[in-house]
Amino acid sequence: MFEVFAQGFLNYIDPMRFGFMLFGVVIGIIIGIVPALGGIVAMSLLLPHVFGMEQIAALSMLVAIHAISGTGDAITSILMGIPGSGPATVVLLDGFPMTRKGEPGRALGVMMCADTMGALLGVGLAFLMIPIVRPLVMSFGNSELFLLILMGLSFLAILSRESPVKGLIAGFAGILLSLIGYQHSTGVDRFAFGNQFLLSGLDIVPVVLGLFAGAEMLQLAIFKETIIIDGAVQAGKELRRQFFIGVKDVFQHKWLWFRSCVLGYVMGLIPGIGSELAVWVSYGQAKQTSRHPELFGTG
Repeated sequence: MFEVFAQGFLNYIDPMRFGFMLFGVVIGIIIGIVPALGGIVAMSLLLPHVFGMEQIAALSMLVAIHAISGTGDAITSILMGIPGSGPATVVLLDGFPMTRKGEPGRALGVMMCADTMGALLGVGLAFLMIPIVRPLVMSFGNSELFLLILMGLSFLAILSRESPVKGLIAGFAGILLSLIGYQHSTGVDRFAFGNQFLLSGLDIVPVVLGLFAGAEMLQLAIFKETIIIDGAVQAGKELRRQFFIGVKDVFQHKWLWFRSCVLGYVMGLIPGIGSELAVWVSYGQAKQTSRHPELFGTG
């Protein structure tokens, strides 16, 4: 196993392979910044262009695009309140209010530091858990997935502690929207109303864009506001100072970062769960263990 990992790192001694990986990082960030695209779309668009390329170079570029696109999604969530994907919605809850208060650099510093260190920890966890991943994944059936979904829904009680009625309404609305589309077990479409575009269900990205980005843009237009109050933050040295404060914040909450990374990695291994549920569970446990849960969502 050690030899395989070592060989994987040695592959990038070749400047061409390393260069294509860096190219994938740049493309992934640019694609991630554009709402409603994301890494999978970028990989699909570039897939015809990798035929004939050297295999490791092509694979490195595509994997880098997919891996880094989440960072681009989080950038737009923080700076503009426009999540590019479902998981980036959680970043919006506190990142965008920080931008409104004049601390965009600090929010970006927290996001990028936690993201980078989380990726490195994920490599280490992958190395340790390879022997147990297969039996763990194969042991999950419908009942286990059902319990995990219930656990995710149960965090509504934590996230909406200040207004339980609103939390229940949001939960039932989410369940109702998730029922739209073709039901594979019965072969019957639900709430499609004869519209073939609804047979595949509602895509999470347009729903998130409508709920968060659309409402925010309308509010700014109606009240003639700006995202950041004039003079609240200065570019250049001030942004760099805020960025390093955000990096320091991650190290001050290192155990919270570690718990969230492990929780996200384990849930990411489970088929059918993915990052959409993992980020909400991580946010819920962060709020539950915080000394000041009332400050969550305020930046």
